[in-house]
Amino acid sequence: MKGAGVLALFGVIAKLIGGLYRIPLTNILGAEGMGFYQLVFPVYALLLALTSTAIPGMLARQISRDARGDYGYAVFQKAVKLLAVVGITVTAFLMLISRPLSTLQGKEEMFIGYIVVAPSIFFVAIMSTFRGWFNARLEMLPTALSIVTEQAIKFGAGLALAVILRPYGLIAMTSGALLGVTVSEAASLAIIASMYFAKGHRLTRPALKIPSLALFASSIPFTLGGMILPFTAFLDSILIVNLLRRRMPAAVAIGEYGIFTGSVGSIVSFPVVLTISLAVAVIPVIAARKERRDINGIKDSGSLTMKLALAVALPSAIGLMMLSKSVVTILYPALTQGERAVAERLLIISAVGIPFLALMQIYNSMLQALDKSNTTARNIAVAGAVKIAGNVILIPIIGITGGAVATVLCYISGFVLNLISYNRLTGNNKKLLKKVAEVAGAGAIMTIIIALTALIPGNDYLKIAFAALLGSAAYGIMLWVLKVFDKEELKLMFSGKGE
Repeated sequence: MKGAGVLALFGVIAKLIGGLYRIPLTNILGAEGMGFYQLVFPVYALLLALTSTAIPGMLARQISRDARGDYGYAVFQKAVKLLAVVGITVTAFLMLISRPLSTLQGKEEMFIGYIVVAPSIFFVAIMSTFRGWFNARLEMLPTALSIVTEQAIKFGAGLALAVILRPYGLIAMTSGALLGVTVSEAASLAIIASMYFAKGHRLTRPALKIPSLALFASSIPFTLGGMILPFTAFLDSILIVNLLRRRMPAAVAIGEYGIFTGSVGSIVSFPVVLTISLAVAVIPVIAARKERRDINGIKDSGSLTMKLALAVALPSAIGLMMLSKSVVTILYPALTQGERAVAERLLIISAVGIPFLALMQIYNSMLQALDKSNTTARNIAVAGAVKIAGNVILIPIIGITGGAVATVLCYISGFVLNLISYNRLTGNNKKLLKKVAEVAGAGAIMTIIIALTALIPGNDYLKIAFAALLGSAAYGIMLWVLKVFDKEELKLMFSGKGE
């Protein structure tokens, strides 16, 4: 909880900055410009998943076996060397394929966006090794600070470059925003590397030799599992726009895609950052308990983590669904009335997926900690296939709304499959099922409160303020009355004792 608390606190700050960034960026670039931005970003995210996204989790599991000794340090040193080579190779590869890739997506001119964002893949690859090192030692502050630095510099540099390049057209403005990503990743790497050396960690060669092939092999399940959802997002950047173009002009199709994946996606991702923090922190805890064969400890840690995730995700989903119109009106005034109507509809549907995405991530991390990365990769692959099939079937019928429905179905599928796999390992937890029902009951009370609050006459700011105050108060009281978290769990969370 300490580690997750640090990550969650700084993660919230980073997400606030990231969310604020998408708001002026949407208002500067417009729906079509955000569509251009979101054409490039899924490809970038896919290559990050290939080179680095899963690495911190893999290293946290490996290093936690001997976090203060020679083995953990040797794993870290080998990972730095391997990821440097991989990062340079993938950066060069993206630059080479930038033009044919942008042509395939239907906007050849956006190849420049790939060129300017490509170097950040190398920076993030190296940075991921440092994050894995610190996470394994349950030192979450360096990772947290690097995340905040990344978002803050992206905010300043990305917006400034987009505005400066306004005279050169929308493509140049979008490429300027993407260049801000590269600048931010370089700065974030500098921060976390400086903290590594400032803490006096070793610079000498490790006494142990870790075979490159063994480390590479252990990373494959993590990498494959981490690539699946980014890969489906990459397919979205090709599929969705081309499917929508059969129904509407290309500019409108790119605009709706930008609203869905950029404007609405940034809102929906905000509450998930809290659960991702829990997912990161729980890996070394459960991995250590697995080494001790402490099945009860594994079940207790998993149960507490899952309840915390659901307690955060459920009210977030309810609030966004009930107040979607007010949220979109406040955040995106530059969108036309028709575009805001599209965003409102997409937000209502997408918010349904928040609890399922949160729980899918938690179970994904717990399975990885139990050496079941192959299982998570298989489950997420099935979920990704559900999403792709949903897009192909639903978008020609109901337009961009079908993309939102397909995404929710993807998260539900992934959650259910991960839950089944986890229960096969640890056994069913009837007590946990009861607590989930109690959290849902508290959420139902909150829904009624927010629905009544939304009827109060007044502007959108007041509606959201009253809903947040009254709804969260009612929700918190119900969690306390129902005793969703018992005394032992509260002691564990707030005393700082235990793992």
